[in-house]
Formats: sequence, structure tokens, C-alpha cells
Amino acid sequence: MTITAVSPDSSIRRGAGWAGLARLTWCQHRWLIIASTVAAAALAASFLWIYLRADGLLTQAEACRGIELPCAISPEASRELRTLGNIANIALYAPGVVAAFFAVFWGAPLLAREFEQRTHLVAWTQDVSPTRWLAGKAVLLGAVIVVLCTLIGASAGAVTERWHRLDSAWPLPFSMPGFERWIPLQVVYGLFGFALGMAVSALTRRTVVSMAVSLIGFTVVRVVIAYFARPYYLPPLRITEPPAGPLADYDYLRVLEADRGYLDTAGNSVQLPDPNQVYRECHQDLPAAEAVNACYANHGVASTFTDYQPLDRLFTFRLIETGIYLLLIAALGTLTWYRIRKMPTV
Repeated sequence: MTITAVSPDSSIRRGAGWAGLARLTWCQHRWLIIASTVAAAALAASFLWIYLRADGLLTQAEACRGIELPCAISPEASRELRTLGNIANIALYAPGVVAAFFAVFWGAPLLAREFEQRTHLVAWTQDVSPTRWLAGKAVLLGAVIVVLCTLIGASAGAVTERWHRLDSAWPLPFSMPGFERWIPLQVVYGLFGFALGMAVSALTRRTVVSMAVSLIGFTVVRVVIAYFARPYYLPPLRITEPPAGPLADYDYLRVLEADRGYLDTAGNSVQLPDPNQVYRECHQDLPAAEAVNACYANHGVASTFTDYQPLDRLFTFRLIETGIYLLLIAALGTLTWYRIRKMPTV
């Protein structure tokens, strides 16, 4: 009688539990997590100090609005208020910088370092499959990113909101910092940076290269979406007016302008060879409105148009952008998962 020994299929592994994966992730990345948490707490504390220090000064400034000088606020307090205001302006950009930090220093080295040090040959041939190993790390580190982004976003938002109550035009609602101060957006920016870094890390397998590509890629995606996609999330509204006015009755500071230009009598867009030269010719030399309109008519222009997104779409646009980044995160996560599954572990 012949006995044949059958070895178990190495591709079928129960794998370590989630608690074990969490401990492994903590042991490998505890100093990065601790340092990032301390830095985030210090940043949030500084924002809180600014808020508390400026609150009394802003209350005095609010009381001074519309009052003839001398006012209750002193020159020293006014100078300090301006300084704090400048710092608050910087606070608007802090969440975006933090999201880039997660892309470069959290996501990019995550897999590349394993390949460079060849430790993946050990980690992925034990009782944990590569995809389970990746899922354990991504879940724990992603949860920490959500907490840190919420902490920084809430503290920075409190500072800017206090100034916004004094000056409702600052920051402008559809400006990049004004639009992005919504906490859920800041959270998905951080998760997107982390997911992008992981995907680049899985593709390049080189830490320095991954960090550089992640930073460039993160910046490019953020700028493209903010300046080229965001104005067209929904079909924009259009207003038309004669070249010499009267100006349309809408607050151009509180809308998102998508496009502007010239129209002919049939409503078709007109491309002027040199718009600046036409403007100088028609506006500077011909002060009367009728003459200005006649000058533009000589160039084939009957009216001007402005395409814009109104303020009441702000919340909708934030939801749309959150959904876009969630789709990008899912796509990057799928790419990383597929790449890891196809990698040899021997």
C-alpha cells in the first residue's frame, strides 16, 4: 500500500486575526503615528490659542464697526489682531498641507520600504496573505488619518469661522481654502493622499521615488479638480449684459465663475484676436456707454457673458467633490490590492 502525502495549498491560509494585524501595524509604525499625533495636537492647540486670544479682540472690533474714531480698540490690539489674522489665513491651508504629508510620509513608504528591505518575503509567506496584510495596515492607519484630519480641520475651521463672523467675505466661499474648509472634505483629502501614496509605492517599489511621485501626483490632482473640474460639477448659470454695462446684479465675490467672454448678435461665442487692445480702444477712448457698445459692435461683439455657479450650490458641490475623492480612493485601493496579489513572494 502506498501512502501519498498531500501538502496543503499554501494559497489557502486562515491568516492572523485583526487584533494581531493591528499589533503588527502598531509595532512597525508606532513612532510615525506618535510623532504625527503629537504634531497634529500641537497644531490644533496653536489654533485653539489663536481662537481664544483673538476672540476678545474681535469682539471689540465688531463693536467698533460703524463707529466714529476714536474707537475702543487700541492701536496695540489692532496690530495684534492683524498678526493673528495673518496666522488665521495660514490656518486655512493647513489641512491641505497635512493631506499631502499623509501621501508622502505615510502612504509612499508603506510598501516601497518592504520591497527595498526585502521584508515582504518574510511577512507575506507566513500565515498572513499579502492582501490581508495590506488590509490590516490600511484600516488601522486610515482610521488614525481620519481622526487627525478631523482634529486639525475642526480647530482650523474654528479659527477661520470666528474671522468669518467679522468679515463674511473672508474667506470667499468658492475660493480654494473657503470651499475646502468643510471637515468631511479634509478627511477625504487625507485618505486620498494615503491611498495615492500606497498605490505609487506598490508600482515603483522605491521609497524616494514613491515620495516624489506621490507629492507631484497629489498636487496635480488637487489643482486639476479644484480649478478645472469644480466649476462644472453642475451646468453653470449664464448672465449677459452689454459691453458697457450696466453690470449684472449679482455678488461676483460669492459665486464660482466658470467662464466669461463675448457673444455676437446670434448668441454665439466670439473670439477676439486681442481682447486687451479692444478693451483699451473701446473703454479708454470712448467714455460714453453708447459709443463703447458701438465700438464693440464694430468688432462683432453684441454682449458679454459670464457663466457662474451660485452660492446656494456650495453644499451640493462639496458633496459632489467628496464623492469624487471617495471614488478615487476606491480606485487606488483596488489598484494597490491587484498589484499586491500579483507580486511574487518567493
